Amino acid sequence: MGALFGEGRSHTTVEYSDLVVETPVVTATDDGRARVTNTGERPALETI
Repeated sequence: MGALFGEGRSHTTVEYSDLVVETPVVTATDDGRARVTNTGERPALETI
């Protein structure tokens, strides 16, 4: 079965920068920060 529209496929490009991880070991409940910039020509909704 093929992927449904929008599942894991991007129609634009984004760039990540300024990644900050506060703990030396990351778990599913830890937070991090990153700047995400849309570098493509189409609108983007990025989940990180």
